[in-house]
Amino acid sequence: MALAILGTFGPAPGSLEGMIFTRIPGQYRGYMEVVPQAFLFSAIVYYWVNKPEKKWLNWTLGMLFVVTMLLLILDLTTRPRHGG
Repeated sequence: MALAILGTFGPAPGSLEGMIFTRIPGQYRGYMEVVPQAFLFSAIVYYWVNKPEKKWLNWTLGMLFVVTMLLLILDLTTRPRHGG
């Protein structure tokens, strides 16, 4: 959490630099979303690494990765082009 969330590069709201160099009200609201996501992701990866014989987890994480990449490609290919 300290490296990924608080220690981001640049003065993003909620980061250490953002707390020092910016004066944005309510910059801590994002923690209610980001911190549980980070801990859940850490728990899933920890379980996955320590239980490599669980084939259903390999398939599930693999399919989630493929779906995420397909959605990214779909978004990039269906956006309207602006400009000339």
